[in-house]
Amino acid sequence: MLTSFVADYIQHINSDIFSLVEFYKTENNQLELDKIEKLMAPIHKNVEHHFQRLIHADDVKSISRLGDMHANNSCTLLLDYGDKKLVYKPYDIPFLTLVNKIQGILNSSKKFCFYSLKLLFQNEHGSYVEYIEDEAPDDLDKYSYHFGALIFILTLLRGTDFHSENIFCKSSIPVIVDYETFFFPHINGIKEYSVEATSLIKTKNNSQTLMHKYKLNINRIFDGINDAFLLIDRNKAQVNSFIEEYHHLRARVIFKPTAYYFKILENSTHPVFLSNKKYRMQYLHECLGGGKTMFSFLFKHELEDLLNFNIPIFYFEKGNLYSSGMKLIEQNLLSSSLKLIINELKNLNFFKNRIIEVLKTL
Repeated sequence: MLTSFVADYIQHINSDIFSLVEFYKTENNQLELDKIEKLMAPIHKNVEHHFQRLIHADDVKSISRLGDMHANNSCTLLLDYGDKKLVYKPYDIPFLTLVNKIQGILNSSKKFCFYSLKLLFQNEHGSYVEYIEDEAPDDLDKYSYHFGALIFILTLLRGTDFHSENIFCKSSIPVIVDYETFFFPHINGIKEYSVEATSLIKTKNNSQTLMHKYKLNINRIFDGINDAFLLIDRNKAQVNSFIEEYHHLRARVIFKPTAYYFKILENSTHPVFLSNKKYRMQYLHECLGGGKTMFSFLFKHELEDLLNFNIPIFYFEKGNLYSSGMKLIEQNLLSSSLKLIINELKNLNFFKNRIIEVLKTL
């Protein structure tokens, strides 16, 4: 299981790697084979370590990778135990509880019927969440209405990266299945956060939205936004307390699209680069801007992750920025967005109207 899992990931990055191995075998080129083996050995070791920490590991019939690998080749996993399936995430997911609490406020009105994804078990190694199948919505009006409310909630919580792979559908209701990217920090010198950052709505640079995937009813989306606004406004003090309770917790910050990093990772596994670490370093250095961009403080951490066949990942917690290995990154661009969110909550009608005005331009 371990060998096939790692092979699947290598195939995912670049299938030419296996062709290169076969070529070196036919040429009896042991020197180059040893170089590739040295590159791949840490992945095997890390994945084996992750597998050993899974609960009831011996009972798992199959393990599937969901998404890319990040810190130390860890990733979200689908665990099939034969009689049941679970989703394992190698981190805590407190924001699942936060979203369930806020959606509970909406559900109490009987207008909404959001599904609460269940956190089944959590320990120091990660979280186990119920597995749900992604369905096509039978009732697009119902879906659109809840989707509108989701736009309102996720924008208020400064959520990002909620593209079509991170929101499933159950009984014509959108269900968030990835809870990493909330409370996006304020970044000095760039455009302030807005609804477009959620990845929920159509934009010129985003073609993976659920609005692309389904022909949603824009009027029902507006209805969902307006009704969510009324309920949040009516329960403003409670929502305010939720935000203050959860805002300081660790959240993933996405500076560059995963697809951007993946393309660099894929290209860096060209045979020339696999055979020569110096060339691979130079290529990655050039692609990442050589540390001369606005986010130059990310450079050495991006480089380290990509060299180890990981997609770079960063976290923001209690006002500080951290690398994938939770190393503190010294910088002065990012700051807490708590005051900004509380201000939006105080001026909720204005906040709602800004969202609607953006959607009217689509």
